[in-house]
Amino acid sequence: MEQRINPFVLPVKEYKRDIDVLKHYIDQAAVYLSTMEGVPYHEAFNWVRDQVKPGGKYAFKDPEIKYLERNDHGDRNEKTGGLYWYLSTSIQEKDIIAPTFTTYYHPKKKKSLFATYIAQGKKRRNKAKKEMYAAEMAEDWVKYAFKKGEQTNAKQKNNSLSGGHNSTSTPLWNKTAHSTLTSTCRSTSGYGNANNEKFLAGNRHYWAPMIVTNNITSIIRHTDYPALEAVLTKYEMHLPTPEEMMQVIHYSTDHYWRNEPFFERLLEYARKLTPVQRAAFVYTGDMYHMRKFNDKLMRKFLEQYSFRMDVIHPDPASVFGNCFEDQRNLAMQICSHVSKGFTAAELVKGGKEDKGEWVAAPENAAGIVASTIENIYNTTIEYGDMIKTMFVSDNVPASMAYFPESIRHTALMSDTDSTIFTAQEWVEWMFGRIGFSDPENNLSSSMINLASASITHVLAKMSANLGADEDMMFMIAMKNEFKFDVFVPTQEAKHYFAYISCSEGNVYKKMKEEIKGVHLKNSNVSKYIMGLAKDMMVGTMDRIMQGQLIDLKGSLKQVADLERMIHESITGGSHDFFRFGRVNGLDAYKRKEMEDGSQEPELKYVGRTPYRFYTLWQDVFAPDYGDTPAPPYTCLKLSSDLDTPTKTRAWIEGMENKALADRLRLWMTKYDKKYLGMVMLPEQIIQSHGIPKELLKVVDVRNMIADSTAVFYKIMESFGIYMLDDKRTKLFLDYY
Repeated sequence: MEQRINPFVLPVKEYKRDIDVLKHYIDQAAVYLSTMEGVPYHEAFNWVRDQVKPGGKYAFKDPEIKYLERNDHGDRNEKTGGLYWYLSTSIQEKDIIAPTFTTYYHPKKKKSLFATYIAQGKKRRNKAKKEMYAAEMAEDWVKYAFKKGEQTNAKQKNNSLSGGHNSTSTPLWNKTAHSTLTSTCRSTSGYGNANNEKFLAGNRHYWAPMIVTNNITSIIRHTDYPALEAVLTKYEMHLPTPEEMMQVIHYSTDHYWRNEPFFERLLEYARKLTPVQRAAFVYTGDMYHMRKFNDKLMRKFLEQYSFRMDVIHPDPASVFGNCFEDQRNLAMQICSHVSKGFTAAELVKGGKEDKGEWVAAPENAAGIVASTIENIYNTTIEYGDMIKTMFVSDNVPASMAYFPESIRHTALMSDTDSTIFTAQEWVEWMFGRIGFSDPENNLSSSMINLASASITHVLAKMSANLGADEDMMFMIAMKNEFKFDVFVPTQEAKHYFAYISCSEGNVYKKMKEEIKGVHLKNSNVSKYIMGLAKDMMVGTMDRIMQGQLIDLKGSLKQVADLERMIHESITGGSHDFFRFGRVNGLDAYKRKEMEDGSQEPELKYVGRTPYRFYTLWQDVFAPDYGDTPAPPYTCLKLSSDLDTPTKTRAWIEGMENKALADRLRLWMTKYDKKYLGMVMLPEQIIQSHGIPKELLKVVDVRNMIADSTAVFYKIMESFGIYMLDDKRTKLFLDYY
């Protein structure tokens, strides 16, 4: 069986650590000086080297740092040294260097038991996830639930080590472990976002002038020019002019700064570069600008890469068994007309068991998908020289360390170790529209696949510089898990709604709804309200997929009418639209420790926890409205307008029930409360006896409406309608 070639990565032995900061500074400063001043490189190199030597005009001073070093007994001792010396020594010792600069023994010196445990846990989770997705495709929901629990359990067991490392009360305690884990994950997602921005959108993180100069110099220094010239000639690629190179720079810098004298300097630099050097800067890792200046070439490549084959492969089983997983997954999406509802393994078998009955796959489905896999692979081989030259270089995206503050074009959302991005603009470029037909879906899937393939090399470069061993070089990876055909982010982190058509190459028979974020699926809000919100989210996505505009006016009117209904319900004494809460037993709330080591006083402890609402009901309202069982129990949240001591005193003094008023004063004195604010009422009692009339008089109806309909304000913000402020002075019912 042939050994397949992946042009998106290098052979593992070619990934080497290369982080000699001073060496690269001298080298690149010499390149810049040589270019700008027109002197030979070796003269510029010698001059720069002499300037940074001891006694030179710009003598290098190693910044002094303090660090902790473990001795042979595991005890940590504080030491001082130079940062450059610290890194050089760590590299010489082949230590693992985390992004936080914490260093660890290389596994060949001393292997961590935790690493072995995590590797085994990862294998278990991956196996369970594959079986979970297979069960989902087969609609075997019992097995799906079981496998989902199994993969979640494996994930939580691995993740629990991080908590153990952070806990001083366990033998797992390691103060640096959590920061090492977090910084490595954030570096991974940072490179993922930065690569997607540059690859798909041509957007580079040029947040400061010197970043541009440094990046130009780094790219032109670390380019294989014979290979680049061969590719430029073979594909008749455009050689960018100095002015076109400046367009590329402005495209990214205009987000952040203006500096005409510096731009003049950059233009001078661009004019002194050769056409091939300018091509290296413009095209390396940047498919967007390859497209901008080579439209015909990119159309031909992408049309071929995303093409659905009609021929039937004679031996699909051999193709499925020997292909790259990501190319198989892409082919499954491109051939969704025959693969929908089946896994790759089921296509090879010719069908699947479904509730005891055999369901045959579409005729020749496996052969069509296999031919499409072969087309994808053959296309990467045909254009392999272009792929390797442009996307598999030493030049990774610039300024990743500051990427969280970047302005983005294509990265919609990211978490600690993941990124969500869009290929929408590529569909518009190819077809002149946004749509969901097969050709449009095939192109977007192909762009997602190419972006995912290109990040593999970047993360391997990162892993090599961290000090990863060869057999772990591709352990840190970002593969494409879900394809969102419609994705609607909100203004709040980790809150979005979407349609998923595919998961790890498995194409669903029908779109799967994905609603993420507690505020978009809040169980503490009326089911009726959340049902309307879900209908609005799903309806919006349906309209988008049907090519219709969002009915903004109708949606606003719907929410305003709902708010009026809630207003009428609350003012009429009903609790139908109150939000839910929970009061637990006192032991469920952590008691603080005072500075002298003593426990927090009992009354102060009770007064700051939700348990105080149990005492409020029993001490104040129970004599008139009935006792409530001891916690835990479900509550209804009532927002009052008693947000100041003055308002609270006036309310109490105006009560007809003086005995209740006296009990309330005693309760507030006991727990040192100056005003009442929000109250949590026992649901069981309120269902039987209604809301105490004393509280009905001070309900903050607008606040409760805003609380109940908060999900709609999140949705409307996604549509560009911003209404809610901290004071909640504007509601939809005021305007629509």
